[in-house]
Amino acid sequence: MKLIWPILRKDARRLWREIIVTLAILAVLTWVDSWRSDFTPGSIEGWLNLLLPFAWAYLIALVVLEDPLVGDRQFWVTLPCRWQVLLAAKACFVLAFIHIPYLISCMVILTARGFAPFSFAPQLLERQLLLLLCLTLPAIALATVVRNVTQFLLGGLLLSIAAILLVFGMSGHWWAPWMPADEARYRFALFVLTLGALGVILTQYARRAVLPARAAGTAAILFATMAFAWLPRPVIARVQCGLAPRASITKPLSLRVASEHTEPLNATRAGMVSQTKVTIAIPLGLDGVPESARVSLRQLSFRMDETDERHDATTQPFGLSWPEPRLRIAAVIQEPPGQSWQFLSLAPALYDQLKGSAVTIRGTIIMNSLNPKAPVEVPIGSRVPAPTLGFCASSVVEIRPDRQALKVGCESPTEIPYGVQVTLTAANGVSWKERLGNAMTGSPYPQITWLSPLNRRDAFFHLTAEDVSGRAGSRWLAPVSALKGSRIVVTPVHSACDLISYELTGIRLADYLVR
Repeated sequence: MKLIWPILRKDARRLWREIIVTLAILAVLTWVDSWRSDFTPGSIEGWLNLLLPFAWAYLIALVVLEDPLVGDRQFWVTLPCRWQVLLAAKACFVLAFIHIPYLISCMVILTARGFAPFSFAPQLLERQLLLLLCLTLPAIALATVVRNVTQFLLGGLLLSIAAILLVFGMSGHWWAPWMPADEARYRFALFVLTLGALGVILTQYARRAVLPARAAGTAAILFATMAFAWLPRPVIARVQCGLAPRASITKPLSLRVASEHTEPLNATRAGMVSQTKVTIAIPLGLDGVPESARVSLRQLSFRMDETDERHDATTQPFGLSWPEPRLRIAAVIQEPPGQSWQFLSLAPALYDQLKGSAVTIRGTIIMNSLNPKAPVEVPIGSRVPAPTLGFCASSVVEIRPDRQALKVGCESPTEIPYGVQVTLTAANGVSWKERLGNAMTGSPYPQITWLSPLNRRDAFFHLTAEDVSGRAGSRWLAPVSALKGSRIVVTPVHSACDLISYELTGIRLADYLVR
């Protein structure tokens, strides 16, 4: 083990220029992040969040290839150096010049923003683990099975492009804060890739078996890709909901057919009305949910039975399948908010077959709920602490040369759930409501700030010269005069997840036909 320090010193001496470059990039990123309070980063921070991981990966490749593992003419194999010593020396290099500087950077940012770093030790360790699993281990594994830096850069570029295409193809859209991510799917794929990376690293350092290591890495990538793409959404949702907190309820959750209801406000917007399909909307009553909670429902499984015949459907709006089934879509949707509906989209022939008989509908939905906590008042121009939200601040900002807005933003080392309500109440009692994360500022540069230790969300109330609150589509427009003597209240929420299985019997589809 005495050789670890000489190897580490040798690598640091040979790569001191690259080390200084990565530390300089990290220092600049730390400085700009320490001054930012908005959700949207500046152009420098946006590009550095992409550049720094590539610089770190390049540095990892260089230090691994200082003592290459591919080939049979390496000088280091002639020395009395065990593979454990060499691997430990490379690990110490990565720890000393990547992970420890990144930890110090996160602590500096938290301190600059008014947080006590040691109070958020779990969040800091989570950032280190994320960097280890997403960058360090994959980069080391790739560097151990290539001959030179050129092969490393080409392989890393191809894998990055493949990952982006896979994620984009699965979601069908780029990321947005109001679009829920399948975290369980990402974590499972990352777990498989981590096992594959560890296997590749240990195989190469212990045996220098290039072909078995490359085969193991390729198999891990293929298995993670197939798992990410083909794991059923109901399975992923059940796992994700099982790991999440549950709602605070006083009685069991259940769904039933509502006795009193109105017509859905806009079934077309729900994606259920089609010129070639028959749309059914069954009103539902949701029992066991606190009155103050805001809920969203998503269908996981669905089955409709008529005597001995069974009809299944896809459970996602806008779902595609081939060939197209007679029962195309089933979804539980809140339309309007506060009223729940079981929507069905049937082929006319199937509707004609079933409309005269009673059917039984069975299904499972996932309910995400936001339960409000004690509200926090945020006076204009101030920055105040808010439980579970870190610090919240409000100020009047200029969003265009001719338009101002009241911006309310919160930042915290912990996750800020989407849907935190912000209420602006004028002195005359008129109020306007928004949610943190509802607005995003477009930019021609990347906005992903995954290296930042802080989570930030904003809400904007656009200010107008006159009061237009009575006009349609003006719920986020507030007059400038409303700011005098106004109150700004941010209501923190506790997010929870629950699964609800239900059975609706004796349903006559003709009674719920959408005209």
